Amino acid sequence: MNKKKCVRQLQLDLEAQTTELSQLKTKIKQRSYKLSKDTLQELYYQESCLKDQLTETKSQLAEAEDGKDPVGPTKDLQVNIVMLTGILVAIGLQLLLWLC
Repeated sequence: MNKKKCVRQLQLDLEAQTTELSQLKTKIKQRSYKLSKDTLQELYYQESCLKDQLTETKSQLAEAEDGKDPVGPTKDLQVNIVMLTGILVAIGLQLLLWLC
C-alpha cells in the first residue's frame, strides 16, 4: 500500500475508533445507574481496549506521516527468510531425490 493510501486508511481507522469510543463513553454515562456491576465492568474493559487501539493507531499514523512504513522492514525480512528457507528445502529435497 502506498504512503498516501496508508495514511488515509489510518486516518479513517482513527476517526472510527474515536467515534466508537465516544459512543461507548456516552452509553456508560447515560446508563451507568441502570446497569449491573458485571455489565459496567465489561463496558469499562471495552473502553480500555478502545483506548489502546486508538493509541496504537495514532502511533502508526504518526509513523506513516513521517515516512516510515507502518508494517516495518522486519516483516519484509521475515518474509524473505521464509522464502529463502523454502527454496533451500526444495533444493535439498531435489538433491536427496537425485542421489537416491
